[in-house]
Amino acid sequence: NPRFQKPKDEVGLLVDHFDYSRDFIEERVSRQRIAQDQLIDLAETLCKAYPSTTFVFRPHPFENIETYRKRLPSMANLRIGNEGTIDMWIARAIALIHVGSTTSVEARMAGVVAMRPTWIASPFDIEQLDVVSEIPKSMDELLLRLGDLIAGHEAPFGGEMPRRIIQDWFNTIDGQSSRRVADEISSVIGTHKRRRSIGELVSSYFRESRGWRRRKV
Repeated sequence: NPRFQKPKDEVGLLVDHFDYSRDFIEERVSRQRIAQDQLIDLAETLCKAYPSTTFVFRPHPFENIETYRKRLPSMANLRIGNEGTIDMWIARAIALIHVGSTTSVEARMAGVVAMRPTWIASPFDIEQLDVVSEIPKSMDELLLRLGDLIAGHEAPFGGEMPRRIIQDWFNTIDGQSSRRVADEISSVIGTHKRRRSIGELVSSYFRESRGWRRRKV
């Protein structure tokens, strides 16, 4: 369900320019189509089961959202959209239901429960995403767990492994990532005897930029 080109063109691009085998891509496309049908059915079921709860159906930004708008029924508690970044939606959610999406890691970081229904086909199997997610094995189990979350009866979902995966993917969540990146770039460049602060790097950049413009003029 690509947004920017026809499905057959997407397959051709992956086969001809990215060296994937046609059998591999077509098998993944088949799984994606099955997952699409199952996710549409799941959204309708959840909206009917909990009519007072708003559900947001958010396709991947590279998917054609009109496909879902045409196929999903019009329901008062269902919103279909992919505007904005995912963090603003996670921050307002009590749960995230996904099929092999890295948004499950972001949800975990934000303290939001992520769930991956096992009966829905996943185009790609990424073990780390299951570690940070709850894995309901049936629709009844998913509905029960979601009902508990809606009622505010959230059971703790902890463990050392999810924390290690988040640290491995994102390092420390302390707001200092930009500083570490700047320090690493400075270290790799190796043009300075010591690592300079971000302020020094920015000031140096503007001084050198002004000097370059004067020389060019």
